[in-house]
Amino acid sequence: MRVAKEAETNRSGLVLGSRKLEGKVPLRSRLGNSLTRLVYRLATRSAVYDTQTGLRAYSDKLIDRLIEIEGSRYEYEMNMLMELARDGCDIEEVWIDTVYIDNNSASHFDPIKDSVKIYAEIIKFCASSILSFGVDYGLFCLLSVMTGSLVLSNVFARIVSGTINFTLNKKVVFKSKTNTAFAALNYFALAVFILICNTLVLKGLTSLGITVYAAKIIAEIILFIFNYVIQHSFIFKREVKTT
Repeated sequence: MRVAKEAETNRSGLVLGSRKLEGKVPLRSRLGNSLTRLVYRLATRSAVYDTQTGLRAYSDKLIDRLIEIEGSRYEYEMNMLMELARDGCDIEEVWIDTVYIDNNSASHFDPIKDSVKIYAEIIKFCASSILSFGVDYGLFCLLSVMTGSLVLSNVFARIVSGTINFTLNKKVVFKSKTNTAFAALNYFALAVFILICNTLVLKGLTSLGITVYAAKIIAEIILFIFNYVIQHSFIFKREVKTT
């Protein structure tokens, strides 16, 4: 009733009945919500405490937008939060009691299958990054041996791997319809910034006595999350649909 009342007041937004997840909460529910909350915040820069609640209310003003969103079951519920946050839609939370019967044994949530669907975009981004890193790391090691120049090897390897990464991220990961030239320009600017940071981290780590090959892996891990957030939120940001 509290959620419905709030939805009557906030007719242009989405209202969530959010659980505080206090007391005797099944471990998989607590961990699942914590992980999803973190991924959601990184992807949208919006804070929602209970991303997995099924108690949601909205007015008929949102229906046209909601039927455009792809997915089903838990995948759809997560896609709804992601897309509405990107649209700038107001998302309100109303606290409700947390009640689990028989340790939530009746839940239809499949920890593996449904998690893969929920985190599909970030999983594809990881796969794209790993593939590009393999190319980057292989060329870096090869050129380091051939030229003996850390900077030259890092720059050339990044140009090749960056081209592969841009293509995969635009067409496969984010499926962005952003103008290719505009996206490429922004991606290039980000790549230059990441390259500078990467090189500085490399030099800093090697000065501490860490081998150049181990330092390369550490530097990539440090910059991974920053790279994802910028590409997702700015470079390959999906166009807002209006109805």
